[in-house]
Parts: sequence; structure tokens; C-alpha cells
Amino acid sequence: MGIGLTIGIGACGKSPESPPADSSDAPDAPATGHVRNVPHEFLSEKRDIEFSKEFERMTAVPVTFQDLRTLRLDTDAPEPDHIAQLQDRKVEINGFVIPLGSADFSYFSLTKVPFNECYFCYPPAANEQVIVYNSAPPKFNVLKTPVRVVGRLDAGRKRDVNGFMTFYRMDAWSIEPISEDILPKETRAELEDIRKATKEIMDLQKQLLNRSPSRKN
Repeated sequence: MGIGLTIGIGACGKSPESPPADSSDAPDAPATGHVRNVPHEFLSEKRDIEFSKEFERMTAVPVTFQDLRTLRLDTDAPEPDHIAQLQDRKVEINGFVIPLGSADFSYFSLTKVPFNECYFCYPPAANEQVIVYNSAPPKFNVLKTPVRVVGRLDAGRKRDVNGFMTFYRMDAWSIEPISEDILPKETRAELEDIRKATKEIMDLQKQLLNRSPSRKN
């Protein structure tokens, strides 16, 4: 696939900043806990309720990013019934961690693909990401693997004090690494395209650098 074609991928985008330093490479164990005192006013109103044994026994509802995209970006559009029914439910979502400035990953964006690895794509829309709040720092490197997040979902359009619109927020109960092999076929193909196109661009940059007059002198 040539660069001219691969640049057309639009499912993801370049992060404006480089990711923070990697978290520790400790054994792959899920981080569990409940969220308290997170510095965002648009978190679920039930954020101070501790996860109970009853919640722990609940079966998590699998949710995909395709499901989440059904909540339209139009602020006046009604929420689909199946989205409204997810409010405060225990759900599980597979995706990639995108840092939001929290060094301990107490909050981050969960997206379908790691768009911060892409040098030419657009960032995901508000209905294609979940803002995750997590009180227990992950015990594995969340930037090097897809993850499964289980927790309570807060669904619906909410705007924070800075005017930033979010569609989905999640109080994390557990975060654990997963294999890319269990991701949907469409997502795996998208990852392959992104990585191939990124490599092509980086190779081209090296070629141009080697040809520059300053490099030859």
C-alpha cells in the first residue's frame, strides 16, 4: 500500500504531545479499585459510591466502539435506547490507552486504536472514546498493549468546566492487558494499515534526511 493511499485512513489522529514516560514493567496484573477525588466535575454523580460486593458479582456487559458511535454527535439528537440502558451498568470495553496528562494514569482516554502512534490521522470523535477514571495505578505498561477496562459507565453528553464535551465516562473497576488477537478483525486490519503507513512515512523521512546537503557536508 502506497503512502498516498494509507494517508487516507481517518479513524485516528496524532496526539499533540508525546506520551509520558512508560509505566513500570511489573507483572501483568489488573488494577482494581474505585474512583475518588478525581479532578473532573463531569464524572458520574455516583463516583463516591464504593464498588460493592454486589457490583463485583455482576456480569459485565460487553460494549464495542461500534456500539458507542451510535450516540450521534448532534447535541440535540436523542440518546439511543440501548445507550441509555447502559447508564451506571457494569460494562467491559477493549481498547487502547491514550494519556491525558496523568502520569499515574488516574484518568485517560480509551480508544479503538492507538491514534497517538499515527503521524497523519485525525483524533477520534467524542463518541469514539471513553474517559476512564482509575484510582489504582496500572501494574503493567498500558502503552504497549491493548487493555480491557471493566467498570461503571456514565453515558450521555456532558461538558466540563472548560467546555470540553464528553460522551462517555467510566469508573474503572479493573484494567488488564489483552492480546491484539482477540480484537475485532476490522480493528486488527486498521492497526496494520496504521503501522504500515507510519513506517513508510518514517522511511521516507530518513531518505530525505540522508539526501539533504547539510548531511553530505
